[in-house]
Amino acid sequence: MKRILYWLALLLCVAVFGVCAWQIWGIVSEYSAGTSLYEETATQFVTVLEPESESSDSGDTSVADTEAAATDETASGQGDSAPISVDFDALLAANPDVVGWLYCPDTVINYPVLQGESNDTYLHHMIDGSYNSAGCIFLDYRNASDFSDANSIVYGHNMKNESMFGTLDKYKKQSYYDEHPVLWLLTPTVSYRLDIIGGCVLDADSDFYNSLLWGDDVESQINYILSHSTFDANAEWDGESTVISLSTCSYEYDDARYVVLCVPVPVGADEPAA
Repeated sequence: MKRILYWLALLLCVAVFGVCAWQIWGIVSEYSAGTSLYEETATQFVTVLEPESESSDSGDTSVADTEAAATDETASGQGDSAPISVDFDALLAANPDVVGWLYCPDTVINYPVLQGESNDTYLHHMIDGSYNSAGCIFLDYRNASDFSDANSIVYGHNMKNESMFGTLDKYKKQSYYDEHPVLWLLTPTVSYRLDIIGGCVLDADSDFYNSLLWGDDVESQINYILSHSTFDANAEWDGESTVISLSTCSYEYDDARYVVLCVPVPVGADEPAA
């Protein structure tokens, strides 16, 4: 009897191990499929532009000085040009739900932004329509597709492999903000530099999500985030500009969210199609 029980226990352990291994393989495969698809999408539709440089007559200006000056210029809110270009004609032909492209230099954030009929549309479906837990980066379905609302909310999963918005909660540290004070949002007509002004943890059922237009409550909503921000930002809200919110899951408590608040600064418009 003991021998039979031993073999039954062994078979049970093998079965449990097999199920766990299958589940892990499924997760890894899904992560890999999502990462590969978005890398291919970026390669197909996005071109990273070489930064413009000015030569020094004296020849004494170092590369480090040039890069520092460029960083200071961006941080101070001065005009700049988008570091990427996007073939929106081809991208929209592939999926007409695309409303923009989000990019953060020197991070994994280099994704199309989509907008579905509901917030479930792209929660677990990728740009090609295939099911994947990574889903898409997507704009709230209640928002205007041109990001003209007082608060345009862009969602992304906090993936464990740091894809999608898996790095967004790194803004909980001042050092990460200091290294990445701006993102870029390109649309079919306008390019925006997203100057980050604050970030904090919110409840999923916060009025921040449910009062999109905010009405007369704009100032208090924004001031709440700024007063609870996990970092001190160089950029400021002027009291009138619209904002774009980047939202992902956070794990301080059930249904916690981490939101990074940005002011969109238009830096150029595409030429109208011929």
